[in-house]
Formats: sequence, structure tokens, C-alpha cells
Amino acid sequence: MRTLVLLAVAAACNRDHSVAIFFGATEDRASTGLVCPSESDSLLGQGQSPGQLQFGLVIDVVDFKGAFPTCFPDDLIATCSGSGTCQRRNRTCIDANVTYAGSANPVLAAQHELASLPPIDFGATDTPVLVRLTAFVPAAGRSMTPCEDFGLGDPTVSLVGNAAIKLVGCAYSCPVFLDDVNTLATGLATSTQLTTQAACQTAIAQCAGFPENVESN
Repeated sequence: MRTLVLLAVAAACNRDHSVAIFFGATEDRASTGLVCPSESDSLLGQGQSPGQLQFGLVIDVVDFKGAFPTCFPDDLIATCSGSGTCQRRNRTCIDANVTYAGSANPVLAAQHELASLPPIDFGATDTPVLVRLTAFVPAAGRSMTPCEDFGLGDPTVSLVGNAAIKLVGCAYSCPVFLDDVNTLATGLATSTQLTTQAACQTAIAQCAGFPENVESN
């Protein structure tokens, strides 16, 4: 299966380096945060026509300003708990219209189809960063191309509590130097089992609101 690809550009030697982003731990296993609360009835797929997904995908790069935390949520929160210690450095927003076979996992089908897009250029990669995928659908009656119409490609625009969209999935990578890796697995760590829509929506909002939602802690 092909995977969504970003293009990291190393500033020191001006070398292009492609990094494949998995929508889960591996290229054939979708993250719970993107098929929540269940693969057969995920928030992402609810209310959509069988065999088709129309959604937005925001790809954020969170810069740790030189710190290099582990993947553990407590460490990520501690690293970003001071004002301005972490920030969203880059963002790409994609309006996706994906078709897939009825028996296919829709999230992995989306990963396959979005891989045909041009690589995403995130610029210099000389500091540790976290890459996050946030999936959303337009709010009822809103534009089907909200990336452009609502400015969601701007990294300063919050995805949480945004009246234009409904968040339906979120997953993030471990902190890495992008130029040092070829693939990025993503996932969602939470202390609560994501077996209900309410639990999923809370966890997704917490994931999508990082790091601003921990700065005052």
C-alpha cells in the first residue's frame, strides 16, 4: 500500500528527503484515533455514502523548540506546559474525496488514495517535531471545501471548537528529526477506552488542541 508522503528539506545540505506517514502503527493498520469508536462505525464514516468518504485532513508539525521529549503523553504535556515552549510550525490542509471497495478499511483506503498527491514540503527539519493528522468533516450546511473557504491551512487557526467543522479523527507521531526517518507511524494515546462516541470526541479534541491546551498547566 502506498502512503501519504511529506517532503522534509534539510537546511544544512539542501537535500530533499521523503517521509511516508502511516495512518496508524503500520501501513496496513489504522490508528484507533482515526477509526474511532470502531472500524465499522467510525466517526469519520458516519453519515457518508457507502464506498465514499468526503473529509478534510489537516497535517500539523508541532515544533518542540529544541527539546526532545519521548512519546509518552505525560512527557509531551510537561515539555509544552510553558507558554510558547511548543508551537505548530507548519500546516497542510487537504480536502479529500475518497472512493473505496465496500470491504476495504476506509481509512486505509484514504491513505492509499491521498498518496497520489504531490509530496508535502515542511521545510527545514533541524529541530525535533511531532507530526499530527486531524480528520474532520464540514459542519452541517457548511462548504465541502473548508480548507480553502475557512482558512484551515493556517497553523494559527484552531481546529477545536471551530463552528465550520466537526472533528472525527486524530493521530500523532513520536517526536522525531524528520530528516532522520523514512516512515512515521501515528497513533492516539489515551487513558480512556475509546468505545463510545463521546469518549472518542473528547480524545480527538485533546489531540487536535495540542499544544495550546496544555500551555497553562
